[in-house]
Amino acid sequence: MKTIKFAALAVAIIAIGTAFAVNANAIGKRTITSCFRSVDLQNAANSAFYSPAISDAKATVESNIITNSIKYLDAAPSTVITTGLPNSLYFSCLTLTETLETLPNVQQFTIGGVTAKWVVSQIQYKPTQN
Repeated sequence: MKTIKFAALAVAIIAIGTAFAVNANAIGKRTITSCFRSVDLQNAANSAFYSPAISDAKATVESNIITNSIKYLDAAPSTVITTGLPNSLYFSCLTLTETLETLPNVQQFTIGGVTAKWVVSQIQYKPTQN
């Protein structure tokens, strides 16, 4: 009888652990839906920095943010706008998502009442440089 109870308990613990492991990436993440046009970013080690400009071409922005992983918020952002134009040629704005990664060199900032460490989750572009 004790063996059956122990086996049932072990199965229950494994099932709960598996459920948390599968959904851990989504637990507690919050996304700021506004776009930030003026943003200072850093890499996880706080050794490389990038502030995308509205004149930056798509290749420049993606090289810095995606390829070089300069994607963590380094300072409180300014100039909030509510729309962006996806799939165009020049930088328009960034959307940020809370990161749950343990990053000792990344600071927390309060945006929209949420204090967290933020990472770029979406890059938006505008059709022309102006």
